[in-house]
Amino acid sequence: MWVNLLNKQLEKITELEKTFLKSEFEGQVDELTMITPSKVEVCTKCSLKFTVLRRREQCKKCKRMFCKKCASNKILLLNISNSPVRICDECYNKIYKL
Repeated sequence: MWVNLLNKQLEKITELEKTFLKSEFEGQVDELTMITPSKVEVCTKCSLKFTVLRRREQCKKCKRMFCKKCASNKILLLNISNSPVRICDECYNKIYKL
């Protein structure tokens, strides 16, 4: 019984990902385009300057650069990796409609 529940949840997550893949971010940044982290000086969301202690994190969904606080979520995106990847709060909220 619990296996069936897990399978249903996995199906829901997969459907959410498919929907999100066709979202407003699609086409804005080419999948192959990599933003050179060293060229981004501030967090996209909070505008705090990156330092030795405040590292750059790239959202694997929208490809923008954030500080760890603004990209604190990890989620399984099967089209990118078999393990959870870091995404920004905005992408996370769009996926889960928070």
